[in-house]
Amino acid sequence: MKARPTGPIVTATVFILALGTLTPLTPRSSAHRRTHAAAGQTAGVYEWRPFSALTNPAYMHQLAQLRARGFDHLYLSLMDYPGLTSGAPANVVQAYSKRLTAFLQNVRSEGFAVSALGGDPSWVSAGGRRMNLALLRYVIDYDNSSAHPVKLDGIQFDDEPWALPGFMASYASAATQYLDTVADVLAYPGLEQAPNGFSVGFTAPFSFTPTDASIPRVTYDGTSDYAAYHALQLLNSRPGSYLSFLDYRNFTSGSNGSIAHARGLLAYAKAHAPDAGVVIGQETTNVQPAEITFFGLGFPALDGAMGAIRKAYTRNPAFRGFAVNDAAGLTALVDGG
Repeated sequence: MKARPTGPIVTATVFILALGTLTPLTPRSSAHRRTHAAAGQTAGVYEWRPFSALTNPAYMHQLAQLRARGFDHLYLSLMDYPGLTSGAPANVVQAYSKRLTAFLQNVRSEGFAVSALGGDPSWVSAGGRRMNLALLRYVIDYDNSSAHPVKLDGIQFDDEPWALPGFMASYASAATQYLDTVADVLAYPGLEQAPNGFSVGFTAPFSFTPTDASIPRVTYDGTSDYAAYHALQLLNSRPGSYLSFLDYRNFTSGSNGSIAHARGLLAYAKAHAPDAGVVIGQETTNVQPAEITFFGLGFPALDGAMGAIRKAYTRNPAFRGFAVNDAAGLTALVDGG
């Protein structure tokens, strides 16, 4: 997914908010409001740009446009957190947190929940896994500080080992590292100090689900299954957690459409991981192959696909809504009609 904003492309061969169980916030009134969110569902959008570059009225107007079309959750990159890669002086972190609070206040005023977002393929390695915990620690500390009246609603990790060269050649090892990363995050002791309703999510690709016969099972903790199913079992230990399934197709019908690709994962979550959920990812940026993105197709095409997916799965309690990549691409679709 990584649309920083032109991140790695995950195709059907190799290849997928914090959406959790949050009830959508009450929006500003709008005569043109659409919604793709029923109770327990949300419609989110990824924002990979540093929030320090978005503190302007024009950006808040863009958010208002998205809110008027039913979007209610922002997955906000905190990859510029100064203490992420090395220790930062307390005053530097405090200044960063103060700017974040001001930004969150503005975003909240537009009717959005906000979850932290971060990740990198190197973060699933044994040596890099500490990066997930560093970001998680900051977000929990931020939420628990009385100096920050506006809180983050959760965190989503987009680590993407499937974007690394040779991923399929070392599939079992890469999938195991990914699952170990999920387990490590969920076992982090500080997570127990997170506010009620704090959601934890991870992205997952086509290649972790049985989208075709070539996808292998992996053995994890003594059980053989698809990697995404193992991840759901791990996430099931924390109510409100979820997988953000990067279901990147610009069509919904047929065996290669987004509805069919999500079917197995949602059925498994409903039957075997009732305390976890699945968010459906959609793509809007200028990436290839063309079939994975709504870029250039106009907002009605994306809107129609989301409506069809919601109609197919809204009665499945595991379906938690959508996460669209990314804010810049989605705004371009809206502006284009």
